[in-house]
Amino acid sequence: MINKIFKSIFIVVFVFTLFVHKIVRAQTHDSAENNIQKIESYLNHANTHFWLGRYWKNSLKEFQIANKYVDSAESILKNNNIDSLSFKSFKLRLLNFKNEIAITEDICVDNMNGRFPLFMSLMGEINNFEFIDEPLEIACENAIDELLNLNTIKPSKPLKDLMTYVVLEINPYDPTIEEVCAQYINNNSVNYVISRHELSLILNENKDYFNKNDYLRISKFFNVNSIGKYSINIVDQVDKINYVNASFDYFNPQGKQIISQTVGESLVLDKVGVRLKALLNAVLYPFFLFTILSLLFNILFSRIYINKKWTSLRDNISLLLSTIVGLAIASVTSVCLFMLLDLYSPSPDDFFKSIQSKLWIISTPFLIGCLSPIIAVLFVGLIFKKRILGEKPLIIAFLQGSFIGSLFPILFHYYIMNEVSSSLNVFLIFSTFATFSAVLSGLSYFNYEINPGSKKYLVFSVLYTFPLIIFNLFLIKNQDLINLDQICYLMLSYVPIILLERYWRKIYNIFSSVKKEDINTKPGKIGDLDKLINATISTEETGTRVDFKSNIRNQLLNAVKSTYDQPQVGFQKESEKINVLYIKGPQGIGKSTLLEKELSKKYEDTYFYGDCDEFQDGNTVPYEPFVQAFGDVVGEGVFLSGDRNAKMVLNKLKPGIEETPIGSLALSMIDTNSFAGASVKEICKVFEIFITEKVNSLNSRKPLFFVLEDTHWMDKETYDLLLEFLKMIRILKKRLKFDFILIITERVSEQEPRLGNKEYDEFLNELKAEQYYNFNNLFNVSDDGSSFVGDDFCEKFLVDCEIDINFKTRQKISDGFKSLGFNNPGHILESLKYIISHNWFTEKNGDLFLKEEADFKNIPLPSQLKEMFAEKFSMLDDELKRILETASFIGETFEANILSEIWKVDRLVLLHKLRIAEDYGFVKDLSDKDDVYKFSSKSIMSELRKYASKGNTLDQKPQLVKEYHRIIADIMLNKKQIDPNTFDINIVSQLADRTFFNRDQMPEDAFRLNYITAKRSLNKVNTKHAIEYIKRLKVLIETENIPLKDRIKTLILKQKVYLVDLSSGNFQEALQNAKNLKQLFNKLDINDEEFMSLYEVYYIDQLQLYFDSLIHFNTQEFKIKKPSHEAEIELLCNSENLKVISDKIIFTQRFYYVETFLFKEIEKAKSALEILKIDIESHNSKNNRIYGRVLNSLANIYQRLGIDPEKSKALWIKRLMLVLEESNIVINDESDISIFRKVSKNYSSLIFDLKKDVLYSTGAYSRFIFTNDKNYELALELSKLVKNMNLIAGDYRGLSTASGFISMCYNQLYRQTNDKDLFEKAFYFNEEVYYELENGYITTNGKGNSIDSISQFIVFVNWIELLNMKENISDNMRKSLSNAVDDFVKIFADANSEVLIPNLAFLKTYFEKFNEYSKSNNFEELQLLFKTVKITSINKKN
Repeated sequence: MINKIFKSIFIVVFVFTLFVHKIVRAQTHDSAENNIQKIESYLNHANTHFWLGRYWKNSLKEFQIANKYVDSAESILKNNNIDSLSFKSFKLRLLNFKNEIAITEDICVDNMNGRFPLFMSLMGEINNFEFIDEPLEIACENAIDELLNLNTIKPSKPLKDLMTYVVLEINPYDPTIEEVCAQYINNNSVNYVISRHELSLILNENKDYFNKNDYLRISKFFNVNSIGKYSINIVDQVDKINYVNASFDYFNPQGKQIISQTVGESLVLDKVGVRLKALLNAVLYPFFLFTILSLLFNILFSRIYINKKWTSLRDNISLLLSTIVGLAIASVTSVCLFMLLDLYSPSPDDFFKSIQSKLWIISTPFLIGCLSPIIAVLFVGLIFKKRILGEKPLIIAFLQGSFIGSLFPILFHYYIMNEVSSSLNVFLIFSTFATFSAVLSGLSYFNYEINPGSKKYLVFSVLYTFPLIIFNLFLIKNQDLINLDQICYLMLSYVPIILLERYWRKIYNIFSSVKKEDINTKPGKIGDLDKLINATISTEETGTRVDFKSNIRNQLLNAVKSTYDQPQVGFQKESEKINVLYIKGPQGIGKSTLLEKELSKKYEDTYFYGDCDEFQDGNTVPYEPFVQAFGDVVGEGVFLSGDRNAKMVLNKLKPGIEETPIGSLALSMIDTNSFAGASVKEICKVFEIFITEKVNSLNSRKPLFFVLEDTHWMDKETYDLLLEFLKMIRILKKRLKFDFILIITERVSEQEPRLGNKEYDEFLNELKAEQYYNFNNLFNVSDDGSSFVGDDFCEKFLVDCEIDINFKTRQKISDGFKSLGFNNPGHILESLKYIISHNWFTEKNGDLFLKEEADFKNIPLPSQLKEMFAEKFSMLDDELKRILETASFIGETFEANILSEIWKVDRLVLLHKLRIAEDYGFVKDLSDKDDVYKFSSKSIMSELRKYASKGNTLDQKPQLVKEYHRIIADIMLNKKQIDPNTFDINIVSQLADRTFFNRDQMPEDAFRLNYITAKRSLNKVNTKHAIEYIKRLKVLIETENIPLKDRIKTLILKQKVYLVDLSSGNFQEALQNAKNLKQLFNKLDINDEEFMSLYEVYYIDQLQLYFDSLIHFNTQEFKIKKPSHEAEIELLCNSENLKVISDKIIFTQRFYYVETFLFKEIEKAKSALEILKIDIESHNSKNNRIYGRVLNSLANIYQRLGIDPEKSKALWIKRLMLVLEESNIVINDESDISIFRKVSKNYSSLIFDLKKDVLYSTGAYSRFIFTNDKNYELALELSKLVKNMNLIAGDYRGLSTASGFISMCYNQLYRQTNDKDLFEKAFYFNEEVYYELENGYITTNGKGNSIDSISQFIVFVNWIELLNMKENISDNMRKSLSNAVDDFVKIFADANSEVLIPNLAFLKTYFEKFNEYSKSNNFEELQLLFKTVKITSINKKN
């Protein structure tokens, strides 16, 4: 039983073992088969890539992929069980395949395909990418197409022309592929493809593959002897490669003979949809990322380096658009350049060291790294002109986009080839280099764009692309292999370029100096002298210093100093006025050298020089003086259109472009003549930016100089730009605190100015307009230059040049030039060059000697003009010479009848002689005025004067000249009997000059005319002019026998000057003047007919002098003296001290007593003034200044007491009407605004003593309209008129009050209307007023005091009130506000950095507003003001 059981178990185990063994053996067999299939599959894939590599002309990359598949097959072979036979077979195949691949790789590693994987794609050499259709179908069609174009053996003709029946076999079978192939064959050949339904009819079954019997049945069915068979084998589909093999067998089924056999194949890569993905993923995404990063960088870069402030939204948009435009244009440009490269590109299997290959390797990265951005710049110049190329930030942003945009082909084709994007890390690294290169290259190109004359900038803008060129080479070669070493190498490549740019000038100077030494053909010391003369002429440092006369130097430096060397103030009274220094003289006297030596070196960073060329041609740079002056800082490109470089390149390429049809068409569409330059406003906008940056960069106060030389040759374009430039400067001076000096020089020339005489005269008159300019006729030199440098220039130069010149030679040269009349430094230096060039020097024993044959008579005269003048003048008869000489002393314009009187010549005879002079070009008849002539040029007039003065030294005044002046003055005064009190003030002042010149012969006339001129100047509030003539009167008083009354009149006039311009600085002088007057009155006979009138003026002015000092002066010194001043007024108001008694004096005493001692007791003051008013009226003395002041004071008291408002208004208007009546001004309209306009229009011509009354009346009335009537529009108009009158009068207290009410009017009107333009007017009005007031108290007292701080505090409160009505203001407004606050704190802050404002009752409302506004943080510019201003009790600060 047990045995049976064991036996049964054994049988079961044995059967199970057999079953398991069978299963395992079957699985092992299946596994081996699978491995064999895998090996075959890998080898098939390897073969596919291998043949694709062959198809792509030995593409190294495909061979490397094939090798990887072979390695995979070998791995399976080694690691899996395969039968020995198969193993041996595979091992041999693998070995041969690997050897073949290795040999191929060794060969192709050095061809273009091996070195540059993207080469074929970039050059368009790959033709088997399928981007649209089904790639397998295309592969089949390509294979069949290859067959159709091959010849069959018999008959010998292309397969497509063989008319036969054919069948299709598709392996593996695919009905779609079968249909595609059938259609292609039918459509592209005469073959007849038997359809499947026909085959089923013939063979009675559906078959995919056919045998010999099938072919026999088919041939019989169609009754043909031959049948064709297309075999389409899909060899492999791997890595999107579709490998298809096609064959055609042509045979006789009956004879079983193959007539012809043809084979073809095709490799097509599936790239459907890849282009769009490449565009989106490989190009647009990184471009978008770069655009954002670039924008952030440019904003920060602008904030830190360029503009030093955050860019606005508009600026940010401009930066963004510039980058995008750069990306777009450079992308298109780079694609086009690759098309150009294809014209000379090598074959993909060419050796990479061949000449053609090297050319491609060198040029490709250069074209996309450098040339593509350059072309983009040219295109953007054509398209956008200066919108991008005109600003540094935009050029940098554009170049950043251009450098990245040039990568478009590389990024795109990398994705096409690999179907993955380039490494983001590599892209970001390249972006960093592109950004850095764009900054450096952009800055250089900007400098070139604005200054194309300096090719250095263009060179360096190109050099800074060198690292990008190398980086592009790495990207083309194999961007996947870029490493840290290469990055470091590229970073270091910037260093030599930066160093070269930094030390360019030194390097250039080294080579240029060597070059100059090489070409210097003058031997030894003769050559040294020649170089020294050249350096002196060009005012180089190596030249000999030209020493000008000390008075000339001092005049220049003092003129410059007087324009800006004043206490540091903000908005000057005339801050918008431009200081103009005018210099006129012959060529060569040293005008340029004087300015260069004395100003250029001292103000190196603020001195800008440009000259107008005498000779101009078609190549002249537009606005050349401005280009010369500002070219290095804003440059030449500012003055041209942004398309200048593009146009230049276009014109140079035009002949070649025209040869091509497309180029000819393109040129026909581009009208280069239509390229317009920038407008003068656009140019001035660039100047505005530059000057703002320059002023803000100055560490100390310096004037900005613009020297414009030889304006005689100025062209119309420069003239138009100059006027717009000066207009811009005036506006800018309102915003910025800076001093600007325009220096213009004019060369004495007989030629008509390039602008024409009329327009040039208008130009000079424009510069003399007092409204806009402070014109200083600094030098008007008509001699040969001796007045500038002296007569010994030549001798001094030959000594100072430090070249050994024999003493006798120096003396001979100096005497020789003197004998020729050469004193002009330029003529002397040019004549020395003549001596050197004609070899008159010889060198002996280290000294220079003149040769014996040297003859100074052979040296050409320095000026043909003088020759012409002398020749013409010699042709005139003696009488006409004398007439013209006399006319030259009358002036540039003269009347014939005066000459007739002087020389006792009949008028008709004289006119005939003047006609002769006109024919010779000396004078011209002013046809619009009878018998009035004008010299053709001032130089002729000056030559005539010099001729008349011949033989006299500089310090002597020839008697003939003095006689001319005397006769002219005598004729004007006695013959023409002009009234100097009413005649043209300019003619009167000329007569004053002439009589003062002859004061020894005509002292009475000299005194009278100079006194009248001073008095009339003072009446027009031209105190500067008046003081000059009062100084002359002082000279006359001291040197001539001037009557006592005239001395008194002079001191009274001087006293009135003090009243106009009273300050703490001149008050003591005024008191001394009063004492001197008192002494003179003690000497004057009291019975003299003029005693009373003179004494009244003196006494009344004395009272006003002390009273004004009490009102105006607030310094501690005057507070101490205040009691003594009050005592002096009390003494003056005592009639017992009077020498004579008159109503005027008595009324004046009573008025000033009330104003001084009863003012605080208002009721008493009111009663006293009402009584005084009645008394004056009863004496019929209404038209005097005391009556007017009584009216004003009463109106003020009525207002303070709240009495009928209309009564106050009536008194003020009454006073103004009395002023007009007394000044003989007709009143047609008695409305307040009409009367105000009348008074304002005639203010300058009003009697001097009435001017202050007018200011008081108009000011009080306009304030009353604001506070009481609340008619803000009328109050605004009236207050503006009041402000202008105070400004003319120089009364800054009145100006302060009027301006404050104008500001409040603006605030009220803006509150009502919310008008944006009104806000801007109001804002800048407050700024203007602030600086006008600052100038006022600085000018008056030399510093600000507590009263001044109150005035400015009120301005700020009104200003802040306006600001609190608006949430946002512009950056310029913020800057203006910040500047004003800083100024206020600097001037008024004490040692504790506090500005203490006295707590006065009338300021209560302002304090409340200020405290309220200080709680707001709307404007950070005001925080310093809120922090420093403190309200203090009166006794804390005087």
